[in-house]
Amino acid sequence: MTLSDDDPFRNLDVPTLHATVSRHARERPHALALRFGTRRYDYAELDALTDRVAASLARDGIATGERVLILGRNSDAVPILALAANKLGIVPVPLNWRLAPAEIAALAVDAGARLIFFEPEFSGAVDILKLECLSTIAFSTANLLPESDWLAPAGAPFDRQDDAHAVAIQVYTSGTTGRPKGVMLTHRNLLGINTLRGTLAWDRWNSEDVTLVATPLGHIGAYGMLARALFFGGASIIQPAFSVEGTLDAIEHDSVSKLALVPTAIGMVLDHPRSRSVDYRRIDTIIYGSSPITLPLLRKAMLVFGCRFAQSYGMSETSGPTVALPPEDHDPDGNERMTGAGIALPGAQLIVTDAKGGTLPAGEVGEIRIRSIANMVGYWNQPEETARTLCPGNWIRTGDAGFLDRDGYLFVSGRIKEMIITGAENVYPAEVEQALASHRDIAQVAVVGLPDSHWGEAVTAAVVLRSGCTPYAAALIAWARARIAAFKVPKKICFLPMIPLNGLGKIDRRALRDALSNYDYVEQSSNPPLLED
Repeated sequence: MTLSDDDPFRNLDVPTLHATVSRHARERPHALALRFGTRRYDYAELDALTDRVAASLARDGIATGERVLILGRNSDAVPILALAANKLGIVPVPLNWRLAPAEIAALAVDAGARLIFFEPEFSGAVDILKLECLSTIAFSTANLLPESDWLAPAGAPFDRQDDAHAVAIQVYTSGTTGRPKGVMLTHRNLLGINTLRGTLAWDRWNSEDVTLVATPLGHIGAYGMLARALFFGGASIIQPAFSVEGTLDAIEHDSVSKLALVPTAIGMVLDHPRSRSVDYRRIDTIIYGSSPITLPLLRKAMLVFGCRFAQSYGMSETSGPTVALPPEDHDPDGNERMTGAGIALPGAQLIVTDAKGGTLPAGEVGEIRIRSIANMVGYWNQPEETARTLCPGNWIRTGDAGFLDRDGYLFVSGRIKEMIITGAENVYPAEVEQALASHRDIAQVAVVGLPDSHWGEAVTAAVVLRSGCTPYAAALIAWARARIAAFKVPKKICFLPMIPLNGLGKIDRRALRDALSNYDYVEQSSNPPLLED
């Protein structure tokens, strides 16, 4: 595959991920690369094992360009298979284990893979897949471990591929707005921004860094962190899934220095009784995404963790983060920039466009577009969707609405398709969510528009309260009214035990609308408390 002539980064030399691991194996053979439970791999061991897996795949007739699937909770099997597949020019496809069996089978059929590695607890999804595609071969992930009889012997030959323009990974979008799409990312896409990270003083990685990978590796956020650590010769601590105890254990016993968490997870860690007894001095930076961090949470986190904080913004189609709010813009007293996503990372450019694709000036809301060395080469077997998303000049249409300020800082208003039209005014859920999330009693909030005979759509907020807090809808509405325009203030607030999420951990607004359509909006107190910052 070739880069567009319009790509300003076409002359940047970027290696493949597997070649980078092989280089670390030569230069620092005994440095830790991965740990999963009791299994540890230094770079020499990881490189040698993935050679054996690659030789086994070649022996079994899996050819360059084919897709190989892996299904299971996070484990060492994912990077082992991915690196081995890359050595043959085969495309690894990690599937999100949180999806329903029928959804998993549909993605597997879409990928057209003949081979899937899976963990036993997901045999139901594999059975459904076999009914859909009788030619599929299913192997246990145990076959990828050093003691497996399936593995070719050390030194077995295979035709090694090393093309940075080859697809390194295929990840599927959540499909909340339609059919899930297989995002094809080359080694150049996946690692390009990493080659430029040294220009950012706050975001420099090195071989001493350790990161925690606990969110699904079928999601680019987690796989990108794993790839970043391998690129710089650092170590990745892989855990099956996120847990507060597991996170604290990794910080305490594995000297984690780079940690990626969503704000909700940061709050969960801080609320745990053990959080005050852990030594956090090794943590250099906590990177968070999915939403801005609230001031009360930032203050608490800065006090406890004592490290730098950076927000990231990106999507599967951009290999993850291409925009970041640097630590110097995080002020415990608050500032305007903290309500935004940040500035473009090296290797990325931003514009905001109108409905016809014309560039808008600073301050005007439109669709956010990103041009980056990290931009995907396309969607698997969906050329029309690729053409709709990947525009001439290598610009990705994000589907997000937002604006740039005069200093180039990006402010995201929300998904264009999620815009609420109420009384002829446009309201984006993100700005309402941000206003409500700043209240100390709110643990989570999500905003949608519901049909309304008077307004067309009524701005409606679903709120999850912190433990021990009393639901006062009128008080929260008053809180929002003091912070955003009157037409943006929720007409209704409901209190839920949890916000529905999709398989990638994002708000499932379709399910949320269904839940709210039958909600009884009865104010539970006529005497709301006085609200304070």
